[in-house]
Amino acid sequence: MFTHRTPRVVAARKLTTRSGRSAAGRFLAEGAQAVREALARAAGRDRPAAVHELFVTEQAASRHADLVRQARAAGVRVSTVTPRAAELLSETVTPQGLV
Repeated sequence: MFTHRTPRVVAARKLTTRSGRSAAGRFLAEGAQAVREALARAAGRDRPAAVHELFVTEQAASRHADLVRQARAAGVRVSTVTPRAAELLSETVTPQGLV
């Protein structure tokens, strides 16, 4: 399980800032609906790298098992994170645990 200090989480946290998104050319899709849409859009492309990684808490993984399966089927790396890591990846008051 990844914590807020895991290098991939630290790198993803940089995408919560405008300068971080601009430098990486990437952004975070937060919440079930945004992740669902990102996975659907990625499925329609020739480039499977449109979605790079899914960060999910254990609770969110059980609540959104369909999205986790869909991500894995698409070859997306699924990484379980602590609630604290999910909170730091979130820009909402109540994180859904799915980024």
